[in-house]
Amino acid sequence: MAFGVDLLSKSVAFAENGRPSGPPDDTEVVTYPPMSYTPYSYSLTGLAQDATALTEDMVNSVQLNTGSAYRVKLSWTPLTTAPTGTLTFRSNWIDKFWFALVFYSNGQVGFTNENNGSFIDLARTYRLVDPAHPALFTLVVSNGGATFSLQDNAVAGSPTILSYTYAGGTLPPCLAVAHNTHAGTSAVWDYVIGSPVA
Repeated sequence: MAFGVDLLSKSVAFAENGRPSGPPDDTEVVTYPPMSYTPYSYSLTGLAQDATALTEDMVNSVQLNTGSAYRVKLSWTPLTTAPTGTLTFRSNWIDKFWFALVFYSNGQVGFTNENNGSFIDLARTYRLVDPAHPALFTLVVSNGGATFSLQDNAVAGSPTILSYTYAGGTLPPCLAVAHNTHAGTSAVWDYVIGSPVA
């Protein structure tokens, strides 16, 4: 969901027994609204996500092609201790592929990759994110979407604290960016500003 509108809605046909009809394995048929493959800017402010009583993550996504070079400036403030959350980018739900900027509860931030069910921890560094130390970052995606770096905007001069280049082959097209607060955590995305880089 983004801005209260479910942009990634599922459409499922049900048989009389209440189970999905269609393929024998009862696979859901997923439909998505049309999207632009031209990268564009977006922003959001004050997105509160309270997943303290949930067993699944709270996710708000924006259907968006980030193209080959994109910048996301963000502020994520946790309201609970030992928080976890992610900004998922270069997401492609059709190919089950995405990268994520992860805020870990152990005082680290890092990049991960999900590739058709395989989760890979790509790179991490120490940077505490908690209620007193919000995630004030700029994520820069470049090199055809294969290189990403993280700048810490809480430090004067916004130094780059983490970078990674994916060498796993051709990337599927980006279809979404998702803002996730993990189960057991409450947080606010104070602002997120995404824009293509010329």
